[in-house]
This record gives sequence, C-alpha cells and structure tokens, in this order.
Amino acid sequence: MSAVVLVAAVVGFFVSRALRSLGETWRVVLTCFVCVCAITGISASGIFPILLDYLGVYLPLAAANMMLVTIIRPAESKAFAEALRETVFQWIGFTLVMCLLAVVREVITFHTIWDMPVSVSVMRIGGAALPCFGFILLGLLAALARKLGRIRERQLLARGMMISAVRREGTR
Repeated sequence: MSAVVLVAAVVGFFVSRALRSLGETWRVVLTCFVCVCAITGISASGIFPILLDYLGVYLPLAAANMMLVTIIRPAESKAFAEALRETVFQWIGFTLVMCLLAVVREVITFHTIWDMPVSVSVMRIGGAALPCFGFILLGLLAALARKLGRIRERQLLARGMMISAVRREGTR
C-alpha cells in the first residue's frame, strides 16, 4: 500500500507543479484526474493483486488522500527540492502510521505480529480485520494524539507561567 501511495504522491507532486500556471481549480482537477488514472493503472496491472483484493475501494481512497494532501497544500511558494522533500516526508509519515495501524489490527484480530503469537490480555475482535476498522482505529488514534497535545500545551503553559513568575520575582 505504501508503494501505491508513494506513486500517487510523486505523480501528484510533479503534475501539480507542472500545472501551476492553470490556476488553482484546474490544477487540482487535472492533478486528481491524472493521479486517479495512475492509481487505476497500478490496480489494473495486477502488481498488487492481494492488496487490491483485501482493500478494494479503500486502496484508491488512501492513495487519493495522500495525493490531495500533496497537491492542495500551498507549496507553490516553496522551492522545488523543499516541496519534494516535504512530499516524501508526508509519505514516510503515512507509511509509519499505516504500519502502526496494521500491527494494532493484527494484534487485536489474531493475537500475532507477523504471524508470531503474542500474549496479550485483549479480547479477539474478528471485525478488526475489515478495512473500515482501520478508519475507526485511525480516528481513535487521532483523538488520542489530540488529547496528548492538549495535555502538553497545558504543561508548557504552566511551565511558562512559572518561569515568568520567577522572572518577575527576580526583578523586584
């Protein structure tokens, strides 16, 4: 899946950069069209038959998501190399999140990691193997990350208030 998303991201990047002069609307429409054609071509070629069988419509959705992140963000003002590096890092981030989701789903579904048994005290959930469960799990992880971010903000704010209070005391 990561390879398909990489193709979508790179194709989206180059097509979007090439069509910058057309204006935002046409650039996005034509880039999406070319990327969907590329993803469809990969799917139809039979390079990843197992992946297509398991994910079905979710494969182009995931790849299209990466493609849209790549082309919709305001990268026109950035240099070519910097924008390309940012696209590759977004793909790496996507891949890492997908690996984390895959491991969690495998542990919940089969109590294994790469077919090696894992001893966990979690009830097996057969439905976790369905593609839609990945989106549910992603939503839960996003909520957890948002909560941890808020906790960290409060800690930094409290630390900043303590530092400013100490500085005020030191000036008296």
